Amino acid sequence: MSRKYIINPVTGALDAIDVAASGGGSYNVDKITLNATNISNKSVTLSATPSTIADTRLIVIEGIEQEFSVDFTVGGATLSWNGLGLDGILADGDKIIVIFN
Repeated sequence: MSRKYIINPVTGALDAIDVAASGGGSYNVDKITLNATNISNKSVTLSATPSTIADTRLIVIEGIEQEFSVDFTVGGATLSWNGLGLDGILADGDKIIVIFN
């Protein structure tokens, strides 16, 4: 068995579940509280560079999961929403969870 994490759609919490090992990798989970600099820059720095950027998941706490390349994008270890769906929506103090491998 291995442990995977899913977002509880009701509470927004990250819940752990046990699943049969399938050769999948481990995931990084960054819990980030946005500050004024993040909002001004329209970006955050992740704890590592995602290996498959298109598989990056972003969930706004008390919001919904966002769509890669529509609402945000990733370049290296930088997650950005400049000119995308989250631009003008995120605010200082908002909390996001970013899941990537």
